[in-house]
Amino acid sequence: MCLEGGSQEFSQSTTSFIEDLFSSFSTKIEKRFAALHVSVNQIADQNCDMQKSLSFMNEKYDHLLEKLKTMEEERLNDKKTIQTLEDKIELLEKRSRATAVEIRNTPRIYQQNNRPESKTDLCDIVKILAKAVNCSLQESDIRDVYRILSKHETSRPIILDLNSVIKKEALLNAIKEFNRNKGKGEKLNTSHLNLPGTSKPIYVSEALTHKTQKLFFVAREFAKEYNFTYCWTSRGVIYLRKDEKQPYVRVDHEKELQSLKNSISK
Repeated sequence: MCLEGGSQEFSQSTTSFIEDLFSSFSTKIEKRFAALHVSVNQIADQNCDMQKSLSFMNEKYDHLLEKLKTMEEERLNDKKTIQTLEDKIELLEKRSRATAVEIRNTPRIYQQNNRPESKTDLCDIVKILAKAVNCSLQESDIRDVYRILSKHETSRPIILDLNSVIKKEALLNAIKEFNRNKGKGEKLNTSHLNLPGTSKPIYVSEALTHKTQKLFFVAREFAKEYNFTYCWTSRGVIYLRKDEKQPYVRVDHEKELQSLKNSISK
């Protein structure tokens, strides 16, 4: 009887221990699952916030792209407008200089009492120059005459504005004819104008706008590099010609020179 009683007590004790063990284990598992559930919910919330942030950033990015596209279109339109305005200004400047010539390398004149050079002095220089090249030019043909700023204070270029394009071209043609077939020292120079000092060559050309002057310089360099015989201006427009047998090429922009360069390189 004692053995049976002891066995029952051991069995009950073991069962109780196992039940307590499972109960403790279940409690721990439930706590861990509860903590894991909280973590999963937190991650889900974070993912939701991230999706919202990404969606917001995508909207901002699309808006920024659209804004950049609009700004680029406006920039291109502004560039076209600026180019149009520059072309109009250039045309107006060319028209204002249509009757003008530029006379370079003439020293400034100072008379008695170190008096500054006057417009009368400049008119006299111009009339002597015209007479030297056998071109009829009266004071009434002169609209204005003045010197412009230059690095060389003593020989600032003279701008001679005449009353007509016909008179301007007549003077330029007379100078070309005068210099034709003459040696370097015999071409138009300061001695022909009775100017003091060592004889210096005098250059007379159309009065070009600043933009055309720069383009003319580039065109002359191009002509030297690619063996173009002629490079000249007429009524404010630049022309190039390879030789007498070739047609002339009008140069309004540097892109014409680039096209010529590309055609030569082929």
